[in-house]
Amino acid sequence: MLPQVGLQGGYGYMHGLKVGDETVLDGGSFSLTLNVNIPIFHFGGRINKVRAAKAKAEQVELERQQLDEKMQLELSQAADILEEASLEASLAVRSLAQADENLQLSRKQYEAGMESIGDLLEAQTLWQQAYATMVETRCAKYLAHVKYLKAAGLLTVSD
Repeated sequence: MLPQVGLQGGYGYMHGLKVGDETVLDGGSFSLTLNVNIPIFHFGGRINKVRAAKAKAEQVELERQQLDEKMQLELSQAADILEEASLEASLAVRSLAQADENLQLSRKQYEAGMESIGDLLEAQTLWQQAYATMVETRCAKYLAHVKYLKAAGLLTVSD
């Protein structure tokens, strides 16, 4: 879009023709050319580049906003899953406490002769199931905690 200036010079010499006793066209010539180009109107040649750059910047900003929303959604989902896992873990601890109490009561009644061995074995089975559930829920809670830390960007790796 800047003006352009060109300068050209030249010199030529021609040894003349002899016509009879006279030399015709004998001598040199000098020429100088100056060319100036000033763009007055560009017919929208570069406006499209500006529009394309603005559209690209707008597209990048929209993508950034979309990624921010996705990160916020992932963080809130991870928080919800962590809260649910904590509730399940506390419920499993209470369930284990009840199964333990039931097992102790069943053992005392078996030793007193008021309960059969089948009932005692059933109480032990229920206690084992409650204990296994508690272990599973604690593992699930830990994994949910790690996923939450990852989503929040707080997860650090130590050597």
